[in-house]
Amino acid sequence: MAYLIFDYDGTLHNTILIYRPALQKAYDYLAKQGFRTNKILSDEEAGRWLGVNAKDMWNAFAPDLSPKLHQYCSTIVGEEMQRQIDIGSAKLYPKALDVLSKLKSQGHHLIFLSNCKISYLNMHQKQFELERYFSAFYCTEAFDWKTKEEIFPAVKQDMLSVFPNEEPTFIAIGDRFHDLNLALRHNLPFVGCNYGFGTAEELQQSTCIAHSAEEIESCVHQLLHTNLSYL
Repeated sequence: MAYLIFDYDGTLHNTILIYRPALQKAYDYLAKQGFRTNKILSDEEAGRWLGVNAKDMWNAFAPDLSPKLHQYCSTIVGEEMQRQIDIGSAKLYPKALDVLSKLKSQGHHLIFLSNCKISYLNMHQKQFELERYFSAFYCTEAFDWKTKEEIFPAVKQDMLSVFPNEEPTFIAIGDRFHDLNLALRHNLPFVGCNYGFGTAEELQQSTCIAHSAEEIESCVHQLLHTNLSYL
C-alpha cells in the first residue's frame, strides 16, 4: 500500500483542450485593449504554462501588466475553461479513470495535489466524480500559492492523522518540474509522465517513466517491488 500523490493537468487531464481556447480569449482581450498584437496561440505556446500556478503564470506571461489586469485575465481564463467543460470539451487521458480505480482497489490512497484554483478543482470534481477515487484534495491556491514541495509536509501530516496505523510510503506522479521537485526535496520515488506538458529534460531524474496514463499502474507496481532506499 502506498500514498500516491497525483498531479492533475498533464497527468490525468488533457488540459490543452480547454486551456488553449481559454488563454486565447484572455490574449484576445489584451490585444483588443492594445496591450498585445493580434495572434493565434499554438498548443505549444499555451501548453508551456500548464502546471504553473495562475499567479506565477501571469507574472511571467505578462510581466509588464498590472496585478489588477493579471487578475482580470485570470478570471477570463477561468470562466472560459468552465464554459469549455460545460460544453463537453474537457477530457481525461485514455484509461486515466481505469488506472485510478485499479490503484484504489489495490488499497492505495490517492491524493490530488495541483497548482490550481479551488474553483477549478470544484469544476473537475463535478465533471469526473473525482471523489470516487481520491482520499484527499489539495490546491496550491488554498496555501497562498506555495509550491508543492512546501505543501507536502502538511499533506503528509494529514494522511498520518487520518491513517495513524499505517506505515507511510509516498510516491509522486506528475509531468512537470514542480512535481519532480517535490519528489527530490522529500526523497520520494517519482513517476514522470512524459505524455504531458513537460519536456524530456524536466523528467530526466524520474524514477520511472510512464508513456501513457495506463502505464502509471505498472510504474507504481515496479517501484513498490524494487528495493529502493527511500521505500
